[in-house]
Amino acid sequence: MKGDPEQFSQPFQQQRRRESRFRLPMRVMTRGASVLLERDLPMTGKIVDISVGGCRAEFAIQGSLPRRDEEIGNCRIIIPSLLQVTSKAVICHVRMDVQRPVFECSIELTEMAVIDRRRLEQFVQSLSRIHPAGPNVQG
Repeated sequence: MKGDPEQFSQPFQQQRRRESRFRLPMRVMTRGASVLLERDLPMTGKIVDISVGGCRAEFAIQGSLPRRDEEIGNCRIIIPSLLQVTSKAVICHVRMDVQRPVFECSIELTEMAVIDRRRLEQFVQSLSRIHPAGPNVQG
């Protein structure tokens, strides 16, 4: 496992978000909501929460870990039967989960086709109706 230990020092609770993020409902997560990061070694992770600006995902530890500020040329968000978008992205935060052999990444979506952006906005808006009490604010 490669990676700079300093990149794991900032907890998710201290992130600065521009948009509200929402945890995916269990029925959506069980369908296989995933994010694919195409890098030297492609990585597929499970989406934990999502916003118009990005997502937080959980990945199995394998090969070299992504680094904070790493640019991803092709990031695909796939939620079967509900959403599929492609974007350029940047890794914002990486945190190891010491309880399990996984790490979590916050991913900012930086460049996206207008039609994909609209699909993502509509999907997140539908989540906001499911969670009327407010967005997920837990780390």
